[in-house]
Amino acid sequence: MSLTEIYLKILQDYRSGEKVKQDRQYCSFILYRHLSFPIAALLISRGISANQTTVLGFVLMLVSFLLLMLTEHIYAGCGIYFLAVLLDYADGTIARFIKKPNYFGKLIDGLVDYFSFYIFAAVGLANLMINDPIISHEIDLVVAIGTSVVSHALLYFRMRVAYFISEINAVKGDDKLTADDSTQNQPAGWFARLNLIVSNVMVLAPILLIASAVFDMYALFVLFYFSFYITVFVAELVLRLRKLYKLSSYERAL
Repeated sequence: MSLTEIYLKILQDYRSGEKVKQDRQYCSFILYRHLSFPIAALLISRGISANQTTVLGFVLMLVSFLLLMLTEHIYAGCGIYFLAVLLDYADGTIARFIKKPNYFGKLIDGLVDYFSFYIFAAVGLANLMINDPIISHEIDLVVAIGTSVVSHALLYFRMRVAYFISEINAVKGDDKLTADDSTQNQPAGWFARLNLIVSNVMVLAPILLIASAVFDMYALFVLFYFSFYITVFVAELVLRLRKLYKLSSYERAL
């Protein structure tokens, strides 16, 4: 198949698949997805696999972190980070195109996503070297590193909640329990709607990073996401633990 034929096939598969429904819920997914399609088509035409694309994206992410901390290459760092994000979308497109999606690919893709949150620490170090931050240098760096730490803590907490629910489902002998059905006095789907808002803010980070580079507002970028992740983490600790507390009465399988 030619490059054009591959690209058109990708578009056709996307429009008739499930991803288009998901993308309607996320304001930036449609942008990322469509920008990644030509990249995916090019990689497919060159015989690059989905897992190789994931690894390439990870390498580019590390390069972007380095460039962000080199003041003369900070714009290149932002651009390469955005390209790494597009590769994160392209790898799934490639796997679906060649009909070889697998759990190993999902695993390494998730690991790359996990490392992507170090972008805040890299931006904090960059801001430390290129200008005077809005707050003191020491606090600015602590906030930047803290943003990466808190975002990781949020991901870890969500992972543990998912494991907790999975184990309880195994004890109960079904798979219908979710983190937001453990109380009956909340509107249906309220937690899902809140999570949708949170996820939209999360996936906007690459776009807001580029905006912060254009307007020289790196400190505001980090401060915004620090406040955001702290708020979300505390809120989820309170809401999820309250909702899951009564489930702890189930006997745990050792």
